[in-house]
Amino acid sequence: MPRARPAGGPVDDAGPVAHAEQKREERLARTLGELAVLFGDAAVLAARGRASFSASWVAKRAAKNIITELQETLSRLPLSFRELHPDVEWALARGTRNRVVHAYQDVDDELLWEVVSVSVPHMRKQLGI
Repeated sequence: MPRARPAGGPVDDAGPVAHAEQKREERLARTLGELAVLFGDAAVLAARGRASFSASWVAKRAAKNIITELQETLSRLPLSFRELHPDVEWALARGTRNRVVHAYQDVDDELLWEVVSVSVPHMRKQLGI
């Protein structure tokens, strides 16, 4: 007698291995989409220019948020993906996030500007997003 499929569950004739691979691919696509949004947010912030950035506490807070969310999103990338991009400075991204989160009062504006205007666009180019 055939087993009943859970309501709303996927039809998967290929078996559990293929289903697991499909789920991994979906998670990766979702994560890359989230990165694209963050890269876009950083680009908008940088496009406003250095003077505008320096004059706006909101822009500085936005930069801190982008840096934090960026690293949290990067951490969800599978090792296999990160290994395909050995030129990306994964540890630097993690370290920058930790500095922003744990020593936020000591983070200078120059670091924030450098990250959103140089480092993030460079990473975006390296990842092809």
